[in-house]
Amino acid sequence: MKKSLDRTIHLDNIGEYMLVDTERNFVVLGERFNASLEQIAEYLD
Repeated sequence: MKKSLDRTIHLDNIGEYMLVDTERNFVVLGERFNASLEQIAEYLD
């Protein structure tokens, strides 16, 4: 899971979180840093 470090919000960075499969280097959820912690927890359950 990665947190957006950008302080400005724009189309490619909404300012929340991204879930990444590190073995495949693939974004699983929140490709524009638009996933909330609740969405990530729900996905992982």
